[in-house]
Amino acid sequence: MLVSVILLALGVQGFRFVSPDKTFTARLTIVQQRLHATITAQGHRWLALGVNTSPDMIGADVVFCSPSFNSTLQSFVRDYRITRYSFAGLVPDESPDAEGLVEIKDGTTICVFSRPLEATTPKEDLQVLSSAINTFVWGCGSDLGTRVHQGTTFGIHTARGHFIWDPSLVKTEL
Repeated sequence: MLVSVILLALGVQGFRFVSPDKTFTARLTIVQQRLHATITAQGHRWLALGVNTSPDMIGADVVFCSPSFNSTLQSFVRDYRITRYSFAGLVPDESPDAEGLVEIKDGTTICVFSRPLEATTPKEDLQVLSSAINTFVWGCGSDLGTRVHQGTTFGIHTARGHFIWDPSLVKTEL
C-alpha cells in the first residue's frame, strides 16, 4: 500500500517482530491515529494479527488475511473477534474498520493493512494503546484442513503466538 511505501521512504521507525521459527514477521507503525501493519509468512498461507488484553486468543480483535486458495475463493482482509477456540469462534465484525490487501509474491504471503487505534465499535473492537504496552496475538496457517465460511478460507494453525509492543518507546508518529 502507498502508506507503507511512504513510511519506508521517510524512514519512520516502528516495531518489527519475527517469530521464533522465523515463519511469521510483523512490522508495525502508527501514523495519524492508525496502526499500520505489514505481516508476512513464507508460503501460501492465511495470516492473522490482533490485539488483546492478554496473550490468549480468546477475546482478541484480529485482522485476518487470506490469499485466494483456489479459483472460487477470493483474497480478503477482514476484522474478526475471537470468541472461542474453534472455527465458529471467529466472528466477523459487523462494522469492519480494517483496510488492506493480501498477495503472494516470490513464494511469500504478504498482508498490508491499517486499522484505527481507537475502538470504533467497543463491542467488537479493542483499542491499540499509543503510549502503553499492547499484547498482540498472531497466527498463520496453510490451506490444509481448509473449511469454507462465508466464502472465506480458514485452515489449521501452522504457527501462532503473541508479542508485546509499547509504541511510546520508539518514535512512530508522523
